[in-house]
Amino acid sequence: RYASFFGYHSKKTLNRFLAILLVKHYQNTLNSKIPDYHILFIATLAALLFAIHPQRVGSVVWIAERKGVLSLFFILLTLISYLFYVRTMHFSRYLLTLFSFLLALLSKPIAVTLPILLLLLDIYPLNRAKLINYSINTVSYKILLLEKLPFLAFSTVSIILTLAAQKNSWGNQNRNITHFRTVVKHG
Repeated sequence: RYASFFGYHSKKTLNRFLAILLVKHYQNTLNSKIPDYHILFIATLAALLFAIHPQRVGSVVWIAERKGVLSLFFILLTLISYLFYVRTMHFSRYLLTLFSFLLALLSKPIAVTLPILLLLLDIYPLNRAKLINYSINTVSYKILLLEKLPFLAFSTVSIILTLAAQKNSWGNQNRNITHFRTVVKHG
């Protein structure tokens, strides 16, 4: 009887473990200007805190909440691939970032906020754009926005599809409540 749940829980545990490793790798790549021993300590501490924090226990324990862990995995993969894209500026890295973003969107709609997060990463800590006093290494905001346009387009489509699905489910709930009232009223 319990053997059927083993597969679900083992997959979720594996996804959670991979997400922890991605948090550590993300911290390593984000803090690459800090001395090596500090990076290792910061990344390990961040991954450890992420691993033991009880905030998202439901996503790990409940079988039905598999989408939370999966979406986190793809969001972290998007952030890491974006950092690699910014460093190399290869189009293949950009496509990898876009693809991992699409997978994050497909796993859970919360990923629609990721384009804004990428813009914030461009401002700080990547310093690709500055709010005041432009320097040689900064990029124009127009270029950054053009770079994020496909992400924003996919986010917009996801928002529209999610709202349409929610509207249909709200309509079904109203029909079910009306049907319930009729059954209660007329027996």
